[in-house]
Amino acid sequence: MLVPGLVFSQSVGYTHATNSTTVPDAGVTSGDRLLDVPEVTANTTLTYRYALAGTMNLVARINNSYVDSIQDITFKRNTLPSYDLVDTRFGVETDRWSALIFVDNLTNKKALLSDTGALSANVPIFDRVATNQPRTIGADVSYSF
Repeated sequence: MLVPGLVFSQSVGYTHATNSTTVPDAGVTSGDRLLDVPEVTANTTLTYRYALAGTMNLVARINNSYVDSIQDITFKRNTLPSYDLVDTRFGVETDRWSALIFVDNLTNKKALLSDTGALSANVPIFDRVATNQPRTIGADVSYSF
């Protein structure tokens, strides 16, 4: 807690995942990074809560998710770059309900998540890449029974 009502949290993960054996027919060499496994991931959140009346609180939150580069494969092994995605929430909450406005992917960043196989055949000049959801704005209303 930085000051009353303002909470900072962060988590960081590190994974050192490599192939332990060589399989020539599959193009796998001992020591290569495992496909689709980032070495570093991190999640940073700043949350502010302010008491309004009774059990009602004003809530504001910003979150940054970081994913390190990954190794992936289509026709050959390649590297997809690291990325950061920022999400926000703002609204009111009580013990039983909440009403929040959100913006996911605030900066409208295009992150390359993974390579996907071609529809018919993999060819060296054609890479298909799955991307993240673009900036999304909406409302989140919930009630606990």
